Amino acid sequence: MMVMLVAKYKYYQLVETFEPAIWQQLGSPRWLKVPFVFISKQGKQYLSEITHPKVCQREKQYRITLIC
Repeated sequence: MMVMLVAKYKYYQLVETFEPAIWQQLGSPRWLKVPFVFISKQGKQYLSEITHPKVCQREKQYRITLIC
């Protein structure tokens, strides 16, 4: 479970750092609001627009930890 939390946190941080426009579209979420924004329909739509390779790679790692 701790591995999943760390992967989530790193993914959120990369989106905030490398995709600031998408972070703004998500509403610049803080603390407890962050996970809910990332699983909402609208949030998933914005996240599907990410093109930065580092963020895309972290998203794949994040999805893998959800499966395990």
